[in-house]
Amino acid sequence: MLNPIASLLLTTAILSPVTLPPNQADILISQRMSCETAIFNMESRIKDGRKITLAFNFRQLSPEWQQGAPPQRIYQLLVIMGELRQPQPVDAVMNSNQMLTAMATQVIDSCPNIGAVTYSKKHTGDIRTFGLLTNGVREFDCAAPLDRNNPRRIIPWGQQFCG
Repeated sequence: MLNPIASLLLTTAILSPVTLPPNQADILISQRMSCETAIFNMESRIKDGRKITLAFNFRQLSPEWQQGAPPQRIYQLLVIMGELRQPQPVDAVMNSNQMLTAMATQVIDSCPNIGAVTYSKKHTGDIRTFGLLTNGVREFDCAAPLDRNNPRRIIPWGQQFCG
């Protein structure tokens, strides 16, 4: 299943309230289990028939993304795939729109605090982000490249910098 650090971060992200009535605590525990299952399924699907190194990181959305993100969806799951010596299996995953969309949808549907899933090809800057938009889980559009005159430009929810 998940490594201990990822499980701890996930628990913190989902079970952040301190004191809850018993029935609400049961709901949150069920959501945590559903979320862990979705991430485990993602890991299994990526590794199915492939030798790929994976790492999962949870991080809070940047402030500019939080402003446009759906309410309560303040976390992002970062899926880091491969090593320099593993380009072919990672490329096959990164180039599968259907697979990436389906996995992101399952995670976002199962994890009430996750608003976006970013897939990253390790050491390359190659990323694809899928997030919850008004019309469902979709891949974020590419934002225009950074401008030297405005290096701190804010990109809104639904956009990402593309390589």
